Amino acid sequence: MFVFCLHSACYAAIKNWQGSYEDALACISKDPKFIKGYYRLASAQTELMKFDDAETTLRAALTMEPGTVLTKILNPRSNIVYLLF
Repeated sequence: MFVFCLHSACYAAIKNWQGSYEDALACISKDPKFIKGYYRLASAQTELMKFDDAETTLRAALTMEPGTVLTKILNPRSNIVYLLF
């Protein structure tokens, strides 16, 4: 799972958002409780303009880790997307 998370981060660093998205999905499928995988997935979804999916991803992560700090950023559709920090 960590390998997929790291690959996702590497893809994001070179702005290969589709690769980042795919590896983040793989990361979450290997360990559905690994919160950083959700962050990577939501980041890729945001860059791929899948804003509603990103919001859903982060809300799912929040249900697993209710004490997680969230910050709001603009979503062109619903006006809010949450990013985990």
